[in-house]
Parts: sequence; C-alpha cells; structure tokens
Amino acid sequence: MALGKPILPESFTFVKKLKMTAQVRPMSNLQLELLQMYATNIPDRLLMDIKKMLAEYFAALIDKEMSEVWEEKEWGDETIEGWKTERLRVPY
Repeated sequence: MALGKPILPESFTFVKKLKMTAQVRPMSNLQLELLQMYATNIPDRLLMDIKKMLAEYFAALIDKEMSEVWEEKEWGDETIEGWKTERLRVPY
C-alpha cells in the first residue's frame, strides 16, 4: 500500500456518494424523505433507534463493498500479518 493512499478507493460507490465537499448542495433525496417522514418531533429514544438503524445499514453497505475488494484482491490471513509489520512512515 502506497503512503498516503486512501484505505477506501475513490471508485467505491459508497465513497463517491458520501464524499464531503466544501460546496453547498441541495438536500439529497434521502434527506428530503427523512424530513417528510419525520416532520413532527419524536421522542429522543426513537431518534436514537433510527440513528442506530441508519448506522447499521451504512456499516453493512461498507462491509459488503470491502468483502468484494477482499475477494477481488485475493487477500487472506497472510495479508493481514504483512500489514502488522509494514512500515509506512516517511523517515526524516
């Protein structure tokens, strides 16, 4: 792995969709849908449950894409062991 190379390649669909920019954008379809669904106040407990569900959904999405990369690159236990001893710091 090259120094400074991002862990998640830019080609990942998930990364492309969630990449933050400094530009102001209109709301996404997800944001609009959530605003319409929850136009009224809800109890804090319900809000926390919804946040948890969204976090679990996006975590599963990332896990699926990482599994695809793992298989595509044919990584295995040896790869992880190699990463443990890999030195990526720039000597000064």
